[in-house]
Amino acid sequence: MNIIGIGKKLFAVTFLYSLLVLYLHFNFYPYFAIHASWVWFLGVALMIAGAVLIFKAVRVLYGAICKEELATEGPYAIFANPIYAAWILFILPGLSFFIYSWLMLSSSIVMYVALRVFIRSEEDALSEKFADSYTEYRKKVLIKFL
Repeated sequence: MNIIGIGKKLFAVTFLYSLLVLYLHFNFYPYFAIHASWVWFLGVALMIAGAVLIFKAVRVLYGAICKEELATEGPYAIFANPIYAAWILFILPGLSFFIYSWLMLSSSIVMYVALRVFIRSEEDALSEKFADSYTEYRKKVLIKFL
């Protein structure tokens, strides 16, 4: 398992689904539109929050990789997979609100389902590499399902 983990698979599934959703949203407008002008601001705020979470998670992950340790601090103390969580909870919903599309919100669900399908290989690789440390980490992390 490389540093990207299952990221390529998650991106591929979510990207292809999101393209379909965007096609539907723009070709069948206004059926899938959110009709509240304030959601644009919520979308921007969510995308900024997601970008900050990703930045912090990557910083912690890079430091842990350099030390050949398991990342367990910062965002990793809250989410088992903070980079994926940022996309599912912040970036994709933020994009949905930014483009005023309630249908685009379903991309988060698709990405979460893909995460549950693919994550086992990443968890197995971490368990093999870090053994008991990874088991203890999984017990302590606050939000285990993301």
